[in-house]
Amino acid sequence: QDFQAKAARFLSIAAGHGVSVVWVGLPPMREKTFSQKAWTANEAMRAACVTAKGCRFIDSWDLFADNSGNFSAKKPLGGKAVSLRGKDGVHFSAAGCRLLTDRIATGLTTAP
Repeated sequence: QDFQAKAARFLSIAAGHGVSVVWVGLPPMREKTFSQKAWTANEAMRAACVTAKGCRFIDSWDLFADNSGNFSAKKPLGGKAVSLRGKDGVHFSAAGCRLLTDRIATGLTTAP
């Protein structure tokens, strides 16, 4: 709830200045506790964005998750398993960066 209140306040300030916001959700993390916090933050940000004027939420969770929604360091792309994350399970590899930027670009060009 606190995340959502903070996100809503941020979005209110942005709207008050006539600024649109594109909020990119966090991906799952290797460490379960950190991943749960990322999920909670995403849900709060998504909820705040839905009720705010001039906000678009772009989800990234599925890009970096397995079929069960859990952290996945690798995914098949172009017929081969590609590493999407660094050894720390947080940062992206070059392939992960490309995957995320493609999602953002698609999210920016589609209707909300």
